Amino acid sequence: MTNPEKAELIKLLDETRAQTLSVFEEMDGDAIIYPDGNWTLKDVIVHLTIWEEEGVNALLGLVEGKTSPPPFASAEELDTFNNQGVQKRRHLSLEQVYADFQATRNRMKALLNDIPADDFSRPFPLPWFEEGTVSTMLRSLVQHEQEHVRQAQERSA
Repeated sequence: MTNPEKAELIKLLDETRAQTLSVFEEMDGDAIIYPDGNWTLKDVIVHLTIWEEEGVNALLGLVEGKTSPPPFASAEELDTFNNQGVQKRRHLSLEQVYADFQATRNRMKALLNDIPADDFSRPFPLPWFEEGTVSTMLRSLVQHEQEHVRQAQERSA
């Protein structure tokens, strides 16, 4: 049985990533995007990858019938989580960062195909202290990515 929403979400993920790459690949990976945290474009890509990995973990929990706690204990710890995640991967090359970025997206899309139709609209814990459906989570991750792309464009102009 095909799920039109799955197909729509996979298309959205593919189109968004293509748009993101078309912008990011024209920019210098060392360009400072967020001066207050000294985050470069490479750091932003790592940040997006980390959150997508959290989405993958949430989908795995849905498929396996397990729930995982959010990656931080409170909303106040969000900045610490984000900064520590970026710091841990600063040693990676830009090429590795891009490879991880795409591999994580591919893993997410593969997991989408493993989600039974009955579970697709069932609420489950999202990685950021909310419950939502698969569509809710993926659309939030896409919006997050689009927001960072927009900010990167503004700061590099």
